[in-house]
Formats: sequence, C-alpha cells, structure tokens
Amino acid sequence: MSKTAPGKTQRRILLAEADVIVRLVLAQHLRECAHIVMEASDAAEAKVILQAGQNCDVLICDPQLPGETNGFAVAQWVRRNRPKTKVVLAATLQAKTLAIVELCGSGPSAAPQDAASLGEKIRVMLAERSRRARRPAAATGARARPRSKRVPT
Repeated sequence: MSKTAPGKTQRRILLAEADVIVRLVLAQHLRECAHIVMEASDAAEAKVILQAGQNCDVLICDPQLPGETNGFAVAQWVRRNRPKTKVVLAATLQAKTLAIVELCGSGPSAAPQDAASLGEKIRVMLAERSRRARRPAAATGARARPRSKRVPT
C-alpha cells in the first residue's frame, strides 16, 4: 500500500547512512511511500552510485559518514555536479526521520507524529542490538570451551 500523498511524484532517493538499522528502516519507509531508494553505507559508496550515472532526485546524507571523505564532501560534489538534485544533510535521528516523512508527503501536521513514530521504531531496534551485544556468551547459547587440565609429568 502506497503512502504517497495524492499529487506527489515518485522520486529516486539516495540514502547515505552508516548505521545499517537506521538505513534499512528509513529505506523501507521510503519504499512503502512508492519511492525508488538506493542505499550507501559510506561516502565512497554514495559517490560511486552517483558517478555511475544513477539518476537521483534527492540525496539524504549523514554529514558524518565514515571513510576518507564525509557526507559534507558528498553533498558538495552533488551540488557542483548534480545541481538539480536536492540535498538533505541530516545528522540526528530526529532530522533523518522528519526528512523521510516529509518526502512521503504526509503533510506538515502529520509529519512530527509520523517522524516520532519512525524514530521510536529505530530506537527500539538500536536498543535491542545494544542489549544483544552486551549479553554474556552463556546467555546466547554459546558454550565456553573447557580449559584443558595440565597433568603433572
């Protein structure tokens, strides 16, 4: 089911985000809104996609992308080489979710609630990832290797 508001056009969006959970949830939301989404995990990957000639209407980019160049450099490259591409630099989860919701055309009155809901979904997933990362080996079902006993000779 498409969430794109009447009169809104399908856009080709490049989403450059290092965190896989954040990127996947935001990309899924955009796809549910009938947009075409390309994903990049760092600045170099974003530039490869853009330099390969992919048409892109909107770049949503974290300015602090990892790699030799950052999101600011990607945004500058896009502004020089693809002046018709809209650039959205969003560093916080709140800014990212708000940009995504606005692209889906929910309207200004619904955007803060939709963005908060989307942000909460991501925060829950991030908290679960952190919880699992902190879980001791015994709780994950992994068995500790028994230490070999030294036998005196």
